[in-house]
Amino acid sequence: MFSRKIILIRPPTHLGGLESILDSFNVKNLTIPEFSDINLYGDVLKEVDKKGTNLVKVQQGDQFKAGDVVIDVLSPSKKYENENNN
Repeated sequence: MFSRKIILIRPPTHLGGLESILDSFNVKNLTIPEFSDINLYGDVLKEVDKKGTNLVKVQQGDQFKAGDVVIDVLSPSKKYENENNN
């Protein structure tokens, strides 16, 4: 069975349409940066809860797998005042 994962690298910049994707597909994991302002996700978090999608927070130094691919998290190492700086 195909496992769907979504990895957001620059939220909230890339949130457009994510709620619709979560509604349309069976997404197992939504991966976001640890230091993201969770309040910016609004309706996306409601859809995550509704669908039972796992919300995974990562930060610099973390490593995880997506299928056979190993992903190393390089940034951010801290919360920035301006989301465009990360």
